[in-house]
Amino acid sequence: MYANIFMNFENGIISGSRSLYASLIVVVRKKSGKLRMCVDYWTLNQRTIPKQYTIPRLRDSLHSLSGSKWFTVLDLRSGYYQTPEWSDHRSVKNGGVLAWPKPQMLSELRSFLGFCGYYQHFIKDFSSICHPPNELLQCYPLHYNRKSKVGRSIQ
Repeated sequence: MYANIFMNFENGIISGSRSLYASLIVVVRKKSGKLRMCVDYWTLNQRTIPKQYTIPRLRDSLHSLSGSKWFTVLDLRSGYYQTPEWSDHRSVKNGGVLAWPKPQMLSELRSFLGFCGYYQHFIKDFSSICHPPNELLQCYPLHYNRKSKVGRSIQ
């Protein structure tokens, strides 16, 4: 083992240090019978401060904007391809929800609510809107019409 340590020192794999912290060497026997030198970094890991995640999560960024009165845009002179967005573009974006067939079975209703739940952070009062359809999941028969609370929520 001493020969292995000396060879690693000569090759620059390990070096001397005057640090206040040291990691223990653990010797493990391989299947072949040879010894393998391992280092136990547990104490070092306990003292290491992990780097923060560099890219902020979208939800956190949007949450930090809540309550703001002013939003500005900095245009970096064609830094991005810019195309105007008209109101009919927005209706195309909503087409997936509007074209969704009316749920006839509880599994279809669960599927629709799951789809909508993905966007719940962008819909004000989402839980109030989805409360009537969620009541149907409580083992009641799936009956609704356009005038009922459930029908209005799904429409």
